[in-house]
Amino acid sequence: MKSLPSNGPLRARLPRLTGVTIAASMLAMCGWCSALTMSFYRITDNASDDVSNDIFLEVTDLGSGMALFELSRGDTYEGLIGEVYFQTEGTNIIGVEFDPVFSAANVVYTSGASPADPPASNTNDPPDPATFITSYSFDSHNSEAIQPEADLEYGGFKATYSGTYDDLETALFNGEVKLAVHVRGIGSQSDTFITGIPTTTIPEPSVALLTAMGSFFLLRRRRQPSA
Repeated sequence: MKSLPSNGPLRARLPRLTGVTIAASMLAMCGWCSALTMSFYRITDNASDDVSNDIFLEVTDLGSGMALFELSRGDTYEGLIGEVYFQTEGTNIIGVEFDPVFSAANVVYTSGASPADPPASNTNDPPDPATFITSYSFDSHNSEAIQPEADLEYGGFKATYSGTYDDLETALFNGEVKLAVHVRGIGSQSDTFITGIPTTTIPEPSVALLTAMGSFFLLRRRRQPSA
């Protein structure tokens, strides 16, 4: 069988194929999703340490009228996220449920938290926690809560929404959709935290694709021998 020369057309086309494949793969991995990273602030001051910067929430569009709220926390403090509360009144969210598929192996939250609303003693001003209207609440019963242990690092809550994901994003930015979490075991105390304005937006797939292709063509240009 006659083999192609090492400098033949197949080899010449490989960089182009590789670049297109990489860009397409990035697009496929991202799908048509977009994601927001949301920060928390403390509305109570029971504990001496404010751990709001160590609580994380990412909101991702799953498509087909579903959004994922993935809640996690760092390991810089002891304690657990005991209860989770959603405010969705007057928005396009029509249902929220805990989803074990998007959660660590041993994390379980059941519908109906106790207490029914986010605890808010010793409140700071602003904000006024009375403005938080609980639409859905979830309780972990402590042992199955999000905490800095193996198989307990994060939990997923799936929301069904009507209209478009843009409508949901608008509600998040306007503060109409909020999450509150009650963190237990911060030393001997507990505190309540509420989400603020989203801090980070992950680029849309088209932006990621253009960035990948731009990086490839720049790399290819650098590899071309000078005349």
